[in-house]
Amino acid sequence: MSTEEYAIHTAHGDEEHSAGGVPFRQGADGGWEILLLERPRYGDWSLPKGHLEPGETAEAAALRELEEETGVRGRIVAPLATIRYPITGRSGRPTTKVVDHFLIAVDPASGPAAPQPPELDIPHWLPLATAQTTLTHETERASIQAAAALLAAAQ
Repeated sequence: MSTEEYAIHTAHGDEEHSAGGVPFRQGADGGWEILLLERPRYGDWSLPKGHLEPGETAEAAALRELEEETGVRGRIVAPLATIRYPITGRSGRPTTKVVDHFLIAVDPASGPAAPQPPELDIPHWLPLATAQTTLTHETERASIQAAAALLAAAQ
């Protein structure tokens, strides 16, 4: 796929749209666990996310990326946030990255999370409080805080 297929040209400049979310499950101790990715090539910890393919909805992309990056399947429970930040786009030009985050219930029948070739990221289940402090990027921490509020309201 060419780099131009990912760029959306707006009146405010180029945007690249991605989707992902906060995958969760109930841990053995009854508390919530969140699935994060350790990304050695970037030296950070992140939520699963990736580019929307042409014609794909944000919800479909979030679920596809979760499975591609971790091997687990899930279902969208609720939208959480849309975050925006500056990047150098695939085109090499200054671009705004726009990421839609969703709360994603992981299907226990999908098996354990594991790196999925050719992905190099390492998935880890962490207790909710640990996940909030482990994430590298503040914008993603805000999505986990929103997820925590929804999960607390559901109990």
